[in-house]
Amino acid sequence: MTLGEKVKARREQIGMTQEELAQKMGYKSKSSITKIEKGERDLPQSKIKQIADCLGTSPSYLMGWQRDEPKIDIDVLQKAVEMAVKEQA
Repeated sequence: MTLGEKVKARREQIGMTQEELAQKMGYKSKSSITKIEKGERDLPQSKIKQIADCLGTSPSYLMGWQRDEPKIDIDVLQKAVEMAVKEQA
């Protein structure tokens, strides 16, 4: 799986839309996420860490250095939910 495919799979696994991920990443629209998922856009190291955090996973998994997908960390998931709630308030 490519980095983009892993981003898409993880995003769908946690029920996040491209729009939501784009907002969390600070992008203006979902088109940036679409390009990342299709492999049309490279990500700098800092963005890989940020996208991994938003998806509740590790940069190692997204980069293919870790074979198995990490389990959903309840603390990370709770932090993501809290961030989403704050953003909507």
